[in-house]
This record gives sequence, C-alpha cells and structure tokens, in this order.
Amino acid sequence: MKISTIVAACAFASAASAAPAPAPAAALEKRAYYTDIGEIWGCVWAVGPIDCKRAKTAASKATKAAEQLFPTSLHNGKGDAFRHCYWNALMVHYIGAGQAKEVADAHENKGKQPKKEKEMDLYNNSKGRTIGKNTKGKGDSAAKTACKNAANNGTLRRLN
Repeated sequence: MKISTIVAACAFASAASAAPAPAPAAALEKRAYYTDIGEIWGCVWAVGPIDCKRAKTAASKATKAAEQLFPTSLHNGKGDAFRHCYWNALMVHYIGAGQAKEVADAHENKGKQPKKEKEMDLYNNSKGRTIGKNTKGKGDSAAKTACKNAANNGTLRRLN
C-alpha cells in the first residue's frame, strides 16, 4: 500500500470517527454507517480511500433524503427500505456496481442485527444497485425518484 493511501485513509478514519453523528441518523439504526473504525478500514482496504469516501457521501445523502421523505418509518419501514435502495443506487453512480456491492455487503455483514433485518437490507441494497444501473448518467434525482417509487409501491421490502 502506498504511503499516500495510508495517510489518506488515516485522515478519513480520523475525521469519520471524530465527527459526532447527527441525532436523527442515530435513530435510523443501532449502528450508523461508517462510525465503526473497523468498518472504515475495511472499506478503505476494499475500495480505497477515495471510493470509500464516496460511499460515505452516498450514505449521508441517502440518510438525509430518507429523513425528509419518510420521517416516521426510518427503522424497518419505508424510510429504511428507501435509504438502503438510494444509498446503493448512489454508490453505483459514484463507484460502480461491483464496489457498491462490496461496500454494502461488508456493512450488512459487520452488524449484529436480526436475520430478517439483514435479509431485508440485502434485498433493498440489491434493488438499489439495479436502480443505480438503470439511472446511471441520468443524475441522482432519477435514482431518488425510482427508489421512492419502489418504496411506495411495495417493490422494496420492509418489516413494518
């Protein structure tokens, strides 16, 4: 690994672990995206510091959109399903489908969540990557609309 990659990874990890998570995001899941140093290093190792930062940006955008569109169903409801879909669609736009799957699968496998929640998240992540492929080059808003429609019409899975 190059020294510049290690320095960038350290800077990213330090910034990500030092910054407090906003209160609404903490309510979304028991474990928020990229707050665990092991997950950060795993992401950096898998896709590099630049694409890992892009994946984190996608997660932040998806979380904010879910809070705005579905504020009452952020855990196991439409908002949760939308967030996973949109996060993966954005990652496809930013880092490609292969790396998006790698980051998302690592995130889901790192957490200690009930089996049904993990299965729901993996399913919605997959739907999001398909939407990302179909909307690539059409802008983030096209992916957002497609994931919102999928959440509203029952295409995405939810537990409540």
